[in-house]
Amino acid sequence: MAATSSIPTHGIVRSAPTDGPTERFPAGKVLETGHMDVGDGHEIFYEMTGKADSPHVAVYLHGGPGAGCGPNAARLFDPEFYRVIVFDQRGSGRSRPNGEIAKANKTWDLVADIERLRKEVAKVDKWAVVIGGSWGSTLALAYAEKHPARVQSLILRGVFLFDRASIDWLFNTGGASEIYPDAFERYAGAIASGERGDLLSAYHRRVMSDDMSVALPAAREFVRWEMSVSTLTGMDDAALDAMLADDGFALPFARAETHFFVHGGWFPDEAAEAAGEDPGCPEAGETGASAAAAAGGPCAMGSGTVPYLVRHADRIAHVPTWIVHGRCDIVCRPRAAFEVFKRLRTCRLEFVHNAGHSEGEPGTTSRLLAATEDAKRLFA
Repeated sequence: MAATSSIPTHGIVRSAPTDGPTERFPAGKVLETGHMDVGDGHEIFYEMTGKADSPHVAVYLHGGPGAGCGPNAARLFDPEFYRVIVFDQRGSGRSRPNGEIAKANKTWDLVADIERLRKEVAKVDKWAVVIGGSWGSTLALAYAEKHPARVQSLILRGVFLFDRASIDWLFNTGGASEIYPDAFERYAGAIASGERGDLLSAYHRRVMSDDMSVALPAAREFVRWEMSVSTLTGMDDAALDAMLADDGFALPFARAETHFFVHGGWFPDEAAEAAGEDPGCPEAGETGASAAAAAGGPCAMGSGTVPYLVRHADRIAHVPTWIVHGRCDIVCRPRAAFEVFKRLRTCRLEFVHNAGHSEGEPGTTSRLLAATEDAKRLFA
């Protein structure tokens, strides 16, 4: 296929319910697996699959925070073309110690881990594709904005910007609660009435408790709420109960999520930046191509300030980007995807009309598969 410098064409696509195949690629050959010691007592699990001699290496960033990588993540990529690295972020999944979030587990620690994987496992000058959904999209943007010279393309699904308005929309009254009032009533009802003004903080206090009779029930209800609103058709109670029966999943997931959310992802606000605090500032020699972002217009996220990752989208304005976002995504508002899109020069934003938040919904899977195939044209 002929190479082109004009893809993806900048624009918005509204995907029909039947657009494209939904079956993932076969699992690729496992090339390497292990635990990387990243310091501070953390060892992150990683696995590399695909074509052994391929210079085109993709890295998949899972959601949560704290969810860990599912078994089908790498299958979004053609194993005869790409090498693919998946890994469980600090404290998540198969990484050790599981559930450790209090020590050296912040956004910028994870960004450093991605860079270390590039250097020591992928052994490439640039990632061919950095792909992430939900929290994974947040982390993908954070990494790309700090290391713009190390990213050849981005694929984002269910964009989340960690702004105050989006956090409140999901976890406090007045947002997703208006669309799923039945599920929200159960979620809120697990918290004492005097603490319901800030449900996220109330859950954080409980899931961080050393008393498992407090922490575990709170973790199950917290995760139940998010899972209940993550797909267009919803999950039935039996499926949710089966998922939440695994305390090794529910508690680390709830602890990681509340830990990151109550701290705003450690993204500095404008005042902190004005005072010189910017952990995401690119280092010398890593500023990428010289390119200004599109004007973008005002940001209407509703938080009163422009989210950090939008403020600095000019750093990656030149990076070819595909964004896939469910039109009915209740977890991550479509507005976030639109705000990022407006500030990039070469970005294809697809709103999938028959999808909510989950990567596994057919319309979303279809468009992600198409994006990984489209990205091949960058490397021809």
